[in-house]
Amino acid sequence: MIGNNYKAMLGQLIMPRLDMDAYLMDEHYAETITQLVQNRMAGGFCVFGGNPVSVAHVVVELQGIASKLWDTPLLFSCDCEFGLPMRLTEGGTEFPDAMAIAKTGEPELAYKTGQAIAREMRALGLSWNFAPVADVNSNPNNPIINTRSFGENPNTVAEFSSAFMLGLQSEGVAASAKHFPGHGDTSVDSHKELPIIERDWESFYGLELSPFQALIKQGVWSVMTGHLAAPKLAAHFGARD
Repeated sequence: MIGNNYKAMLGQLIMPRLDMDAYLMDEHYAETITQLVQNRMAGGFCVFGGNPVSVAHVVVELQGIASKLWDTPLLFSCDCEFGLPMRLTEGGTEFPDAMAIAKTGEPELAYKTGQAIAREMRALGLSWNFAPVADVNSNPNNPIINTRSFGENPNTVAEFSSAFMLGLQSEGVAASAKHFPGHGDTSVDSHKELPIIERDWESFYGLELSPFQALIKQGVWSVMTGHLAAPKLAAHFGARD
């Protein structure tokens, strides 16, 4: 039991990257991951690489180690916006991008896609999907969101991202609304540099935030913040440099 063990309580807040291929081929790397469970009491891992068989095998192995130490299981996450192939090296079903699903005009298809992805994730022991993308694709020059968004209309994004989220969570996989407060109006890749969005509060509220509001009202289990700067929005809430 975690109880009053503050080391364990802090460890539960940490979710390191887990490279499945490295874990299976590099003994030193595998030992490092094992030590994160045994000595650092990591709360779980974010999965990259591998195939369905290897991922399931490693998840079971690490859960077995954790179960000998405390009653709280490890939490395994993965970026599976369009299914397991987004992060696994091979295997799993690849679904259409969010924008393609929205173009059908059928939110039920977003719900069923979320359900199907969740079932494949649960089969491997993965319980947290860093999806759906709730960003409004408001900048046509956006190099990182584009077709990952359900579209340029905030009402469409709200409707389809909510349906996708409900599909995921109906199968017991936690969804994550991302990238708060809105990553659609950027023209740089946030994996390489920091985007700066110059929208003020009224602009954010009128466009970027409505999908997040909808997801929260529908009961999304988590929200992911974006790697971006919004100085005017921050100033509205009294943030200081």
